[in-house]
Amino acid sequence: MFADFSSCRYVVVDIQGFNVGKEFVAKALAVVGPTGEVLDNFILKPPVPLYTVSPRTFDQQRYEEVNIHGIPWEEGTIPYATATQHLMKSLGRCKIIVVKGHQKEAWLKEILPHKFKILNIEPHGPKMQKSAHYFSSCINNAIAIRKFIKNVN
Repeated sequence: MFADFSSCRYVVVDIQGFNVGKEFVAKALAVVGPTGEVLDNFILKPPVPLYTVSPRTFDQQRYEEVNIHGIPWEEGTIPYATATQHLMKSLGRCKIIVVKGHQKEAWLKEILPHKFKILNIEPHGPKMQKSAHYFSSCINNAIAIRKFIKNVN
């Protein structure tokens, strides 16, 4: 069903974010290595100030913040424009990135060089968890995906 990961280096990435119109805006990311170690987790600053978005986008953002992942739009420590560079440092020499979700896969393909193979395990894999804190949610989801892959192989 899935590629054999036993002989290669891979990481699992989980991303929490917002739907802004037809665009996915990543906010919280967790990177977990093949043995389950958390390699990185961080929050991206928003790409634009909240007061500049449309009323519909504002309402969507508030809904997702309150009902889905709890991430405030204005929160973040890493500038959005440097997401690629920051993530590349987290990935190290890895060439395979495992995600669950089409939006996450598309976002990673958009920001990363083509040398990375991004494997989306959706619709398979574990049910993604909600948590009171988005870092916990990202990390727990990435660890759950890694355990799923390990058990499949």
